[in-house]
Amino acid sequence: MGIVVVIAGIAAIVSAQAWEEYLIGLFGLWLLISPWLLDFSRVAAFAWNAVIAGVIIIALAIGNLFSIRHYREYGA
Repeated sequence: MGIVVVIAGIAAIVSAQAWEEYLIGLFGLWLLISPWLLDFSRVAAFAWNAVIAGVIIIALAIGNLFSIRHYREYGA
């Protein structure tokens, strides 16, 4: 999943489209809920790693969406 997020991030840097940030946010959501869907929530280190990485990825995707909107509205 990390490789997929990195590839999507590079694609987002190259073209800066909002749909790419939504996709990255979905990847973050997948990481956030994956410990329970894939049944590895009993291994605390793996579960916390996935949850924390998912939250960070979602937060960064939301921040990038706001910056894309700001750039388009104000041309900064």
